[in-house]
Parts: sequence; structure tokens; C-alpha cells
Amino acid sequence: MKHLGFVMILLLGFSTGGAQDHYTYVSDRKFSDPVDLVGYNFCPSAMEIRGQVEEEVEPGTYSFGITPSNLYVNGPEIKGVYSLNNINTTDYGFKMLLMNARDPTIQGHLKVILNSVDQVEALIFKRSTQEPEVIFYQAAIPKGLSEREGVYFTDLLDLEISHPDSLWGQKIYPFLKIHHDAGTQERLVPSDSTSIEFIERITVIEKIKKKKKKKKKEEALVDNIEVGTSQEDLEESAAEEEAVEVEEAVALPQTDLVEDEGAMPPGTEADVAAAQAALEETEGIVKDIKIVKEYFVVVRSILSYEDGSVEDKIWEFPVKKVTEREDALAGPMEERYQLEISLLKGDPLYLYLTSKRTVSSFEMGPKQFLMRGH
Repeated sequence: MKHLGFVMILLLGFSTGGAQDHYTYVSDRKFSDPVDLVGYNFCPSAMEIRGQVEEEVEPGTYSFGITPSNLYVNGPEIKGVYSLNNINTTDYGFKMLLMNARDPTIQGHLKVILNSVDQVEALIFKRSTQEPEVIFYQAAIPKGLSEREGVYFTDLLDLEISHPDSLWGQKIYPFLKIHHDAGTQERLVPSDSTSIEFIERITVIEKIKKKKKKKKKEEALVDNIEVGTSQEDLEESAAEEEAVEVEEAVALPQTDLVEDEGAMPPGTEADVAAAQAALEETEGIVKDIKIVKEYFVVVRSILSYEDGSVEDKIWEFPVKKVTEREDALAGPMEERYQLEISLLKGDPLYLYLTSKRTVSSFEMGPKQFLMRGH
């Protein structure tokens, strides 16, 4: 229920044009398709009305949240919900045709201006045909923040998975989290502690078995009796066998004896008894070593809730097998390889790789995690 509350917070803040206390940066996200805009909430850092002076704005003063059917706008004099009629692709990026949900006579547009690498540099908003266009500029990420996040997050070309077996022992730190169940996109920060780890656990099990004891001399002699053997022959055979056993037992400790002053001479009854005991102990124990390998995907994230509480949430998924598939038609930086991670219980997880076999994204049910550079 707590997690459901977290989702509802995202929906509530989005639908009411709720402010957030930070800017969105130009480098945060690429938008190569109109679908990439859905769920994103832009928070610009400056605004300009044509012919007037540009001015900076506080984080969250203005925001533009996009859903499949609406544009949620927050800000002085322009706040409102605008029906999204369609999104057209243009030479500068995208253009959304809008209509005020409460007053259909108020129609306008939102232009999304992309740079050469499909990042949003500006938004141009026109509330109605009777009002001028207002330009909202995205902030450039500060150099220090970019360097810190570059060290922390996993970039698109950071981690190569040359073969499914090389996945184990790896850990990735995604940059964006898409909540498909809530229709929102979340820009992660290091304090969220969001990570995805692929773990191989090896357990060594040692079993000790005891060999069956040898038959006693009397039983052995009985087993070897031949038809027609006399009592005299049996006694003679037993005596010879006993002599051989004593001789072998005496020979064993002689190889390890050290000639010390006062040491017991080899061949005594004590040496024979010790040698026999060691032999019985060695032959009576057999060690059976078994190695068990288990595989897990562990996802961690610190979640914040409406009541101000936080939860360090960990999901652990025991893995059954990994299957790789390839899309031969994928472009150079598109997701070409899919690793389907089948679980012992529940729906599979998916890891996607670029054509260079570097980690691109990860799917866990309705949650999608993107590496930095998307």
C-alpha cells in the first residue's frame, strides 16, 4: 500500500501542475520520438517574451507535464489543463496543438525545440491565438554536478556484456525510471540509491561418508574355505595370513620414524597398533564435495512517501535461466540485444543492450530503468 501511495503522489503532482524543487536539464533526456515525451515534466530555468528581456525563474515556478491526452501547465497566468489534440514532428522538433479543457475557444500550441542530439533546449508556449508566444529555456547542467553524476550513474556505453554469462557480478546505476503504471518519468539522483545487481552465489557442501568395515579375519577365512580343506590346512593358512598382516603393519611406520635418542625401536607392538589405527581412520572416511551455484537479480531503491517517511526497498529475484535474442535491424545505438531473465517464480525481467553490447535499459514489470544518455 505504501508503494501505491508513492504512485498516487506522482499522479497528483502531475495532474495539478505541482511544482518540483529542481530544474530539468538539457542533457537529462533525448526525445527521438513523440512517445518519449509522454510522462515527462519539464521545469525550465528562464523565460522570455519576444521583444522583452529574458528573466530567470525559480525551480518549479513553471512546469509542463505531458500525458497521452493532456498538457498540464503550472505557472503564473498560464496554469491550466490543456487537451492535447495531436503531436506533429517538425524540422525543429515537435509541435503540440492544444485546447483549453474548460474553454474550447482557447486554443494554442507548445513547440518543443530540439538540439542536434535530440535534447530539449526550449519550449515555446502559446496559450491562445490572442496571446504572444512565451519561450521557456531549459537549464544547462552545472559542470560540477555533471562530473559527480558521470562518476555515479551508468552511461549507455559504460558497461559491456559480451555474453550472458558475463552478466553475473555486474551492478548498474540507472539514471531515469519510467513508471508505465503511473504514466510518469522520474529523473533519479544518487541519494535515491537505485541500483540493479546481478549476483552469482556459490555454496560448497561437504558430505562425509564412512566406508563399510572390512570383514573380520574369522569371516574372511570362512568365505575362502574350499571344499575338502582340512582343519590343519586352515590353521596353517590363518597363521600365514596373520604373519603377512603383521609384517605389512610393521613396515608402515618405519618410513616416518625419526631416530631420536630414547625413541622406541621400529617394529614394536606399539608402532604396529598405531599404524593399524591410522590406516583404519584414513580408510573409514570419504569426503563428497558438491558445488551449488545460484543466481539472483537484486533491485534496490529508496522510496519517499507522502507522510515524509522513506523506505529502503530491496527486491530479490531468484533466476532460472537467461535467454538472449537479437534484433538484426536495430540501428547503431538502438537496443539490438534482449536478455530475457526467467525467474523461478513470477514474470521475467528484461535487460537490453546496444549494438555494442553495452547496457541500455532494464525492465521490471511496469518499471523501466534507462541508463544515462537516453
